[in-house]
Amino acid sequence: FLGINVRDNQQDKAQDFVIDNKVSYPSIYDPAMRTMIALGQNYPTSVIPTTIVLDREHRVAAVFLKELLVEDLKPVVERVAQES
Repeated sequence: FLGINVRDNQQDKAQDFVIDNKVSYPSIYDPAMRTMIALGQNYPTSVIPTTIVLDREHRVAAVFLKELLVEDLKPVVERVAQES
């Protein structure tokens, strides 16, 4: 998992979010959305949170435009992990 903060205009606010929410995975600050652009698709940036699942070839395998529960995400991740 990798968090990408594209919403906050100040890096210290992004860092505060990570601390306040006890984020346990790496998170990068990318207000210019270079990471999203590199994925090669036009994903809405106004929907927070957005979850993008990549396959082994780093292609987009699934997109969720909402907050997720483990039971929403786990079957998708397991399916993608089993693909060769």
